[in-house]
Amino acid sequence: MHYIKLLIVLLVILLIMAVGAVFAVLNADVVHFNYYFASIDLPLSVLLVGFLFTGALLGIIVAFFVRLGLKQENAQLSYQVELRTKELDNLRSEPLKD
Repeated sequence: MHYIKLLIVLLVILLIMAVGAVFAVLNADVVHFNYYFASIDLPLSVLLVGFLFTGALLGIIVAFFVRLGLKQENAQLSYQVELRTKELDNLRSEPLKD
């Protein structure tokens, strides 16, 4: 069973590499890229992959801060639940007043 999983992973990696190679061949044209400070001539595929990785990195950073905020909110809510549970236990332990 372990060998089948390894084989599937290797096939997926090879497929991704083949698609990447075809992408690079089809987008091999050199483009002139002007940015704020200077300009540079790069193959289109390199430029597109660079922007893809930049976007992925920015997405990961934003997701990290969103998750950090959610963890903080979860901690606050857990603390409130703990307080309410203690209050409820105290109320249950007191005898009823007539």
